[in-house]
Amino acid sequence: MNNDILRGKWLEISGQIREKWGILSDNYPVEVEGKVERLLGILRKTHGYIRDKSEPRYKDSHELAEIVSRLSGIIKKKQSIMAIAFIARYGQL
Repeated sequence: MNNDILRGKWLEISGQIREKWGILSDNYPVEVEGKVERLLGILRKTHGYIRDKSEPRYKDSHELAEIVSRLSGIIKKKQSIMAIAFIARYGQL
């Protein structure tokens, strides 16, 4: 669980409290501020969950790209070595 999820939950709860206080005190601007804060909390919490799920996938895909890059380098070297061996054996391509 990252910081965004915790901060989002906190904003959501404090927004609910502010919204309820605005309803009880008949203070419409406070109620609206509470709704906005609650919405921001939900968005931030959702962003945190998405980030938690996407970071391992990004790391895995980055590692996979490095492995493929290394393999393609090895294959190119092997093809070059095979070409040199072919030239050494038969004189030309």
